[in-house]
Amino acid sequence: MKPLHGIAAPCARLLYAAALCIFALPAAAAPPPAASPGITDSQISIGISVPLSGPVGKNGSEFLSGATMVFDRINAEGGVFGRKIVPLALDDGYQAPRTAANVHSLVEEKHVFAIFGVLGTDNSNEGLKIATPAGVPFLFPVTGDAGMRREPNRYLFTLSASLPEEMDKIVEHLLTVGIRRIAVAHFDNGFGRSLLAATERSMKKRNTELVAAVPFAVNARDAPAAAQKLIAAKPAAIILASLGKSSADFIEAYRKAGGDAAIYSFSGVGSDQLVARLGAGSRGIVISQNMPSPWSFTEGAARDYRALKAARKEKDYSYLNMRGYISATVLVEALKRTGKAPTRDGLVTAIESMQHMDIGGFPINFSREQHNGAQFVELTVIGANGAFVQ
Repeated sequence: MKPLHGIAAPCARLLYAAALCIFALPAAAAPPPAASPGITDSQISIGISVPLSGPVGKNGSEFLSGATMVFDRINAEGGVFGRKIVPLALDDGYQAPRTAANVHSLVEEKHVFAIFGVLGTDNSNEGLKIATPAGVPFLFPVTGDAGMRREPNRYLFTLSASLPEEMDKIVEHLLTVGIRRIAVAHFDNGFGRSLLAATERSMKKRNTELVAAVPFAVNARDAPAAAQKLIAAKPAAIILASLGKSSADFIEAYRKAGGDAAIYSFSGVGSDQLVARLGAGSRGIVISQNMPSPWSFTEGAARDYRALKAARKEKDYSYLNMRGYISATVLVEALKRTGKAPTRDGLVTAIESMQHMDIGGFPINFSREQHNGAQFVELTVIGANGAFVQ
């Protein structure tokens, strides 16, 4: 090959130098990962669908209020790694189709980071149909459905004893104290029927049967008729499988009709609503609880809960309010463990890492194989002044 002369040689040298410069340049920095849905530099949006109206509206409001005061505190302290928690709460009226529409909106339109605290079994099942395929964590729904806990689901986490565990505790107590004529009054929906089935299994395990099982509407419009059916069965105790205002409506109708059986119910009944509505008529009602008592002077969670309430000049303590507080406290801890660059899968892994923990006297234990984090159950009775006695 002949050497280059004249103009061609300098041009060649320039081209060669340019090529060297190109190869010597550092590799371009990889673009930052796309932000996870619901995450910005300043906030974490959490979707919530609960009943804020209708016969169970007080239940949803209490849960949301308990959670909100925890979010407000962490936000006042600067948030989680500088991000404020922004709860986006929608009212579903305790109607499963509305829950589905809300969760769809929160996931597909609002692009929230996670769904939190849906109230109700049917409602949670409908919400899961939308959240799970989208890979959205579905955290701490207010339901004790056992089937939901048995079905493997990477994105579902629950934070309370199951309904069968609560029903078993009640049945065990009744039979231990010699009460065998037991009936169930239950909502005529999936939730009520699941509680009925759990009670029947617990009775069968102990070689006995219910004397009656009577359904009534969610709005309790047929409570007087249901009460008459139960009176005819002559139970010594009735296990009430219902929620909110309708529970008080049923008890009122039953007592007005002359029924005198002892009343037992489970944690989600809305125990403070029974006291507010029935007054002295609530005395002696026994309720299983799956959260620590908000009135406790020995548990750290209860003391912190009451301090938060006092700071907000609120005195309306309740178990559902406490559940909102506990659920939000666990969520905040999980968000901290997720780190400075949170992703939905990272949140799942963070919750699974929360093993053998104690939240102010409330033990929780999640793992990769165990997505229900608590089994706490105790029985309480409403005393003469409306206080709950353990």
